[in-house]
Order: sequence, then C-alpha cells, then structure tokens
Amino acid sequence: MFAPPKSPACKGCARAKRKCDKRQPVCSRCRERMLRCAYPPVKPSSYVQLGQLPPPQQTTEQSLVHSSNLFDGLYLDSICKLPLPALPALPALSSLDTPSTNDSLDSVDIDLIDPDSLSLSWPLKLSERLQLDSVRSLGAPAPWLPLPDTSLAEPPSPSDWFISPHTWEIDHRVRLHRPDVDTSFLHLQISGIRSWMRTWVNTGGCPFIHPDLGDLYGGTLPPSMQVAFMSISSYIHQTEATTPLILDAVDTQSKQLVAAETLHAGLLEQLGRVYSLVVYQMVGLFDGNIRARERADERRGTLSRWTGQLLGAARHMDGMSPMSSSVILSSSLPRRLPWHTWILAESIRRVWVVANVVETIYHTLHHGWSPLTGSLPCTARYGLWQARSTTEWDAACKKGDHHLLNLHGLEHLIADTDAADVDVLSRALMSSAHGRERVVQWERASSNQKLANTHDR
Repeated sequence: MFAPPKSPACKGCARAKRKCDKRQPVCSRCRERMLRCAYPPVKPSSYVQLGQLPPPQQTTEQSLVHSSNLFDGLYLDSICKLPLPALPALPALSSLDTPSTNDSLDSVDIDLIDPDSLSLSWPLKLSERLQLDSVRSLGAPAPWLPLPDTSLAEPPSPSDWFISPHTWEIDHRVRLHRPDVDTSFLHLQISGIRSWMRTWVNTGGCPFIHPDLGDLYGGTLPPSMQVAFMSISSYIHQTEATTPLILDAVDTQSKQLVAAETLHAGLLEQLGRVYSLVVYQMVGLFDGNIRARERADERRGTLSRWTGQLLGAARHMDGMSPMSSSVILSSSLPRRLPWHTWILAESIRRVWVVANVVETIYHTLHHGWSPLTGSLPCTARYGLWQARSTTEWDAACKKGDHHLLNLHGLEHLIADTDAADVDVLSRALMSSAHGRERVVQWERASSNQKLANTHDR
C-alpha cells in the first residue's frame, strides 16, 4: 500500500531550519513574523485517496481570472472594491484542495494573506467566503509590502538575539557612576568621548558611530550627520582665532536641527538626529565657554526626549524585516541584511548609552550626585563592532557568547572573560559603574600585552 505524500515545509521555514506547522495558506511562523510564506510544488504521487475527485478543469480564460497575479501589489481589502468576475459553478468544498479540518478557512486570518503565496484554488475559496459573508468588510490592510526578492523576506533566526523585546529593556540595578566618583574621573571620561569624536573624524567610525552606518541610508550619512561631522571636524582643528566662530556655528546648527524636528520621523531619521545632537552637546556642554554651555543646557530636555522616542521606535523591530517596517535599507544590501540590521540595533543602543553618559556627567558635575538613568544592553564581545563585512561579522558571531549585557551583567565579565575579548565601549562603561582601578587591574592581566600596557578604553 502506498502512503500519502507528506506536505513539505514552506520555503521560509526550510531555509531557516525551523519547524513548520504547514498551515495553509500561511504557516504560523511566517504569519507571526509577517513574512512571505510560499510552499514548494508538491511532487507527483501515485497515491489516490478513495472518494477523492480531481478538481474541475479550468479553461485558459478561467485560469487567468483566478490567477494570483490579479492580487500583485494590492492590499487584501482592495479586493472588495474590484468588480468580481463571473465565477464558474463552484464545486463542493469536499472536492477542493482544502487544508485539513484543523486548518479550515475560518481559522485563517485573511488580513495577513500574502497574495503571491496564494494557490490557484484560493480565489475560489475566497470568493465563496465573500459570497457567504455578503458585504462583510475585510478590515484594515495588513502591513505587507511586495518584495522584489524573496531572499529579503526571511531574516535568519539568529537575529533574535539582538532585536527581541527583552534586549530593549532598561535596567536600573546599577548606576552609571559610583556614589564616590570624583570630578577627575568625570573629566577623564569627557576626554575619552572627545577622543572618540576625533577618531570618528580621522577614520569615519568610533566606539559608538559605526563606520558602515551610512550603508543603512543608501551609502552615505544623512544630511544632519554630515553637518555634525563637518562641525566637529572644524571644532577639533580650531585655533584660538577661530574658536568663537566655530562655537557660534555649532550653536546655529543645533538650533536648526531642533527646529527641523518632524512629528512622524522614521527610525533612521530619529537615529540621525540623536547622533547629531549628541555631537553638538559634547561641544556645547564641555567646551568651557559659558555662553555655549548655557545654550546647550537648554537643549538637554530635547535630547532626553529624542532618545526616549528612538528607543520606543526600536522596540517595534522585533519580528519585522526592515523592508516591512519603517526601516528602509538600500536595495543593494539584500545579502548583508542581518549584519546591517545588527548595526542599526547596536547603533541605537550605543548612541542611547552615550547620550545618557553625557547627561549624567554634566548633571553630576553641577549637582554632585549621579541620576539613575538606567542602562541598555550593548554587545560587549570584541570583534562584532569591528567587523567590516558580513563574512567577518558572521565569523565573530560564531566565536562564542555575544555578551549582549547591561551594566549589571558587565561586572561578571571581569571574572569570567579576558579583557581583550571585551569591546572598548563596554570596558569604558565598566570603569564608570564598577571602578576604574578594578578594570585597570583586569586589563593588566589580559593576554593582550598592548592592552595591558596602555589600558586603552
């Protein structure tokens, strides 16, 4: 006796090597992630179930009427607005190519159906459903966008480690600065962030601005960050004669950036403006010029609000591919999408952290105590931020634990990890929260002699 053929898993689940429940027309995993769900063609089989009748043959004209190409680029509720073509006599439901009883049509949310994944028999089922429900409304369109390449629709499952909901939670167990922090250490931190700014100008990247950040914007940084780059470059190369002019220019650019705020900015636009304002605040708050400090002090509330909005927008990245969310990546990036998605997520975390460091330092210098801002987890594993290609990033990911940790979790690395395996930004945060001397001793015991001799954070 021949066994009935097994239904294959959908292409997305098969590619990700995940179990597929084979629901029709969209499996549960693809439905939850709002991904395109398509099944490979079923191999011919000699198995015939008793009592099963072949589907009625369609003419060429009827096949065109029921082709899924009619739905290309349309939201499902727009089907109701199109004149329905004359339908042939509908066969009994038992004779159609329907799913099992548990996967009946009533259990399928038709608002999340991917048009390109519909089989030729689906329009018949949909039409019958519409006839039975008469003028039933299909509701709001599903947030689906047609994708030119199906390879874009399936982000690999390892991306869950950096965009899942818990990775955006703020932890308040450890303060950024210890209660006994002295002003000399705060000024040391200011000098450290300034050195990062200089590194950005000289190399195009630093511990909180990724060298390949421009790829997320189509190959170049957004205009707001380009202006900020030119401003900080001028500031770094200032002379005694040009300092007043440069400080006025920085203040003018800050005002224009705040005045250009839009209410419904996308995630990438929000990221760019937060980066730019952090750069301007670093100059205004800590230059030493009283006038520049007063003006920058007025923008502290704006930076706090923008970082909060950026974090709120980032929390919606879970379960979405950047092509179907507000994140629009260049069409030249499909093969590097996981790496660039990580750059986006990690950049949001790092600029949020640095913005809070800037605010905390300024507040502590003026009031004598450190506010409880909380901390976000950042990737502490050395090598991921330094990767310059998807190949290097993939290799770094496979070396071990990614160490996506907040301030509380970073303390455990001192006892369990070589300092050379921990990222520069993470070691700087550890010095701030857990004591500089403790981190210096840890670095001296590192296998990396250069690190042990310089204590570079």
